[in-house]
Amino acid sequence: MLHRVDELSASEEELHAFFSALSERLKIIADYEARVARFEAPRFNLFDGTYIGSPENKITEIIRDLLDPKGSHGQGEIFLRRFLKRVGFERAVNADIAKARVKTQHFTQEGRPIDLTIRIGKYILGLENKIGAREQKFQVADYIKEISSSQKDDYFFVFLSRHKDRDPETCDPAEWKRLKQQHRACSLSYSELADWLSCCSTLSRSNRVRVLLCDMAEWAGKIEGERVSDSLTEKTVSDFIIQHKEYVQASLAVCNASGSLKRALVQQFARAVEDRALNELEAKWGSDWSFVARLSESGIVKDAGILLQKSSWQESCRIGIETWSDRFIFGVKWPQAPVEAQRQLRDALNEKITRCKEASEIWPWCPYVPDFQGLEVHRNWQDCKTLEILHGERSADIIEHFSGLIIAVAEVVVPLLDENAQRANKG
Repeated sequence: MLHRVDELSASEEELHAFFSALSERLKIIADYEARVARFEAPRFNLFDGTYIGSPENKITEIIRDLLDPKGSHGQGEIFLRRFLKRVGFERAVNADIAKARVKTQHFTQEGRPIDLTIRIGKYILGLENKIGAREQKFQVADYIKEISSSQKDDYFFVFLSRHKDRDPETCDPAEWKRLKQQHRACSLSYSELADWLSCCSTLSRSNRVRVLLCDMAEWAGKIEGERVSDSLTEKTVSDFIIQHKEYVQASLAVCNASGSLKRALVQQFARAVEDRALNELEAKWGSDWSFVARLSESGIVKDAGILLQKSSWQESCRIGIETWSDRFIFGVKWPQAPVEAQRQLRDALNEKITRCKEASEIWPWCPYVPDFQGLEVHRNWQDCKTLEILHGERSADIIEHFSGLIIAVAEVVVPLLDENAQRANKG
């Protein structure tokens, strides 16, 4: 029988029966996967957060090496040739691409870095890689202006991002459309990049390079968040429900409640972190604290965070935890902070906590939350594995870990920010 989504319901008895019957099968699968993992390591991937992860600069450097005919992969120009065809810059394929110069951080005349450029004689390609960071004002428009500045050059621009058919926000839509029609620009998603990587893996004659390409293709295919999982656990659940029609309505009711369940789990965890952090902050620096963003009250699960500030600070200045590029970051969030204040904060935090390369105009200092005793807590608030870990046996330890990071930042920056606020008030 078919049911409308808003009519799906199940009694407590039906849900108990459903989960009881399913639990035994899941336990068997978990035991089996643990034995298989010792020999096959099916969940191991070089690009998961534990190893390389998804920082934009690192991923761009890997792409650069793969595109460089003289790259360490040793496969010559074959990867670059396939890439040029994939993005639609085919007129450059017939040039002497073996002499291509591929570099990262090509600075424009205004000092803005283009993530990656490829120069092949008169042909030049620019690429902007956007995994998680937001676009900056006029960013893509300025990059296109830079690579098209010489009338002698034939140029092409690639905007690489998580989502299919996403055009850049920092280029006039009519101009971007015109460039695409003239075959001078394209939008490329990570799932499309995965197709190119998979193609390269079949062309590679090196097994070592093939392993990296396969891992990167698998990771890139997942990052868009629109994949069909081949997890043995998920297949077991699906097969079980299909074989037991009496549990279909109960299982669909559970699916229908998944969004609310995720939100409730995140909010419960966040409330504990928020309460613990606030209690310690008030104990050390008084009650002059307020939440700018409170994850326990947020309906936006994936990108929300826990951000606090003192009333004496500038309105845009706060400390806390948020997600960025599908990983948790912590630190100081202060859009358009004075340059001298940014330098003071970075120097102090780099000395007292950890040296940090991740930063932006919005987050002057923001390292990724470190892994905690082998727990993979560097994903995002919607990730089921993350939720399982946050509410597992070590939940209390992780709450202490997260709140402790906020306190550690506060101990370094509160005196600096208080002093900055006093100077601003006197001025």
